[in-house]
Amino acid sequence: MNHLVSLSGAHHLLIRLPAAAIPLAGLTPAERAVVEGALAGKSNAVMAGERHTTTRTIANQLSAAYRKLGVRSRGELAKKLWPPSSPPSPAVRELLSGSWTLVERVDSGERRWAIARPRKAPLTEEEMAALRSRARGASLSIIARELGISEPTASRRVKRGMQKLGVASVAELVRVLAQCA
Repeated sequence: MNHLVSLSGAHHLLIRLPAAAIPLAGLTPAERAVVEGALAGKSNAVMAGERHTTTRTIANQLSAAYRKLGVRSRGELAKKLWPPSSPPSPAVRELLSGSWTLVERVDSGERRWAIARPRKAPLTEEEMAALRSRARGASLSIIARELGISEPTASRRVKRGMQKLGVASVAELVRVLAQCA
């Protein structure tokens, strides 16, 4: 379910996101909590503050969860737990077009929502190619080689593309691109 809503006098897009399919078997409650935080794009420092612990404890719990889930990074985690489902909705396709910026993600029980605002500068084809490679887990040097550009140019394209999509982490990027695959 997606809606065009008016907030502060401007039109915003409200998109319902699928819930992450986090397997319960084998994960401790703490590991599950840090996996959910990582999928939400939270840094280890933010999760440590919320859970009143150290960033090292969060890193250890996340590492243990990675081993149990058979992944090595937040990007792989997002790919594994946020597989593309049915064809993307028109609103999700519109979000990926680059003409919208994610403003906020809202979790309400089992329901997850994204709020996007219109953007003036859409994603370029070059930025989209760099983002797809980054979502696959490619490093900036690999992206540069694949696209025949310098590493600083690859870095700029990834950074600008992520800013235009309104995502702050590779896990969020994977989730957004998975919705549009």
